[in-house]
Amino acid sequence: MDSNLIQFPRKPVRELEAFTPANEPHDLPDYQEGAEGLPPRRALPVRLLGGLLTGVRYALFLVMYWLRGIIVGLCSIVSVFTLIGFLFAFFLMPEKTAMVWGCGVASFTSFVLMWAYDRILMFLSPDPMMTTL
Repeated sequence: MDSNLIQFPRKPVRELEAFTPANEPHDLPDYQEGAEGLPPRRALPVRLLGGLLTGVRYALFLVMYWLRGIIVGLCSIVSVFTLIGFLFAFFLMPEKTAMVWGCGVASFTSFVLMWAYDRILMFLSPDPMMTTL
């Protein structure tokens, strides 16, 4: 009995025996494996600097996160009241353009400040919280 399956030819396999990556460690002069692929004389200062920057980043995040409630609360209050002032001035006193523009700009600036503060916190966060604030 014949099979109805079509037999496709196999894809040829290339021989890669002569292939060597360009930046193998043995190609570099006087190279000895250190931390994270760096030579040992530079590995310790790089790790210390990285650890120091991580510690400063975490400390800054914790202080900013601790102050977040106060800052976002104040910015929210300012944004809402200046938005109400903007609408009030826009509809009831359109001839006072300085008040209209002042309240509108203050409301929007307060909103942008709130948003920027949260974005900075998300950037400094030790955990990936890009969508959770």
